Amino acid sequence: MSKLLLVEDDPALQFTILTALEEKGYQVDAVSTTEDAIGRLGDGPYPIVISDIYIDERTGLDVLDAAKRKDPHCSVILMTGRGTMETVMAATRGGAFDYIAKPFELDVMLDAIERAEAARNSAEEEAEE
Repeated sequence: MSKLLLVEDDPALQFTILTALEEKGYQVDAVSTTEDAIGRLGDGPYPIVISDIYIDERTGLDVLDAAKRKDPHCSVILMTGRGTMETVMAATRGGAFDYIAKPFELDVMLDAIERAEAARNSAEEEAEE
């Protein structure tokens, strides 16, 4: 299972997602600011990052950019409750793996994470050949 970075500023939602992911066996580091997220990305590799888009004065798009600069193969899953078409397009251009609208069922997020893991494993296998 992959090590995940979760970026969510709503404490209740962060706890819910963190608990669900840990119950599934994931190792999760959770932060609530973009500054903390970007700092964590500098400290170590995260194959998968899950980030809210609207966090503080910076956004999940900044987290996406930092994650991709650190590891171009990082799968970043963005989530928001107030996205616009412009936000979706910016996320897509930035290389987001998936975009989830809030509120969502946890199964939707788990499915996105499983697909991200499968895509990364497939890419690693191709690189080895």
